[in-house]
Amino acid sequence: MTITTPAVTNPTDWTPSIASRHRLRLEVLEVVQLELAEQALAGYKRAYASTDRLAAAAQRLPDEEFLAKMADPTATKFIAIDIEDGPVAMATLTTKPSHRLSAAFYEERWPVHAAEGRIWYMAQFWTSPDHRAAPIAVVHAVVSHAKGRDIVIAFNCSDNNSNVPHLIAKVASRYGEISTELVSVQRYYAYQWLDRSRVGDDEIPTEVDLRSIDRCDTLLT
Repeated sequence: MTITTPAVTNPTDWTPSIASRHRLRLEVLEVVQLELAEQALAGYKRAYASTDRLAAAAQRLPDEEFLAKMADPTATKFIAIDIEDGPVAMATLTTKPSHRLSAAFYEERWPVHAAEGRIWYMAQFWTSPDHRAAPIAVVHAVVSHAKGRDIVIAFNCSDNNSNVPHLIAKVASRYGEISTELVSVQRYYAYQWLDRSRVGDDEIPTEVDLRSIDRCDTLLT
């Protein structure tokens, strides 16, 4: 599914207001020093505390992996810092896909972009719920960094954060019409017996004769 967002007629609509941004500063860094990285880690964990209980798949990196990412110069970090509360939002941008993503999937869909390093992966996006302007500031910084380039920006999130792709598209539309395509969906299932009265003493078979299964050709349709 592809959604097209037209260019906005008033680009200033998506700039954080002076009242909300005067307490924020935005850092764009290749390498984050340990003290700031640990502060960002604390905010990251707080931001995802509820998502850990709401999403079937783990949504955040282990602590050690997050800190390693902060020290990795191949990923650009965009960090919104409140003068009182410290880091309150962040995102990273890199041409190296995480081991949690299939590089082959993106290479198949955009072979030229992939071969030329023009697929940029946006990750580690988090924001404090107490700072509503912070995510706009971070997304605006990411978009400003990427604007005007013939690239694909890849981003993934759980359904619990489904408003974030819309935010990215709206901010990006400051610089022209943009398309948003949902490229993949992964579902998680759970099974339970509602009727356990037919449970017998059958052992797990070591051999299965599919001819003995009635209409086995319909099982996988």
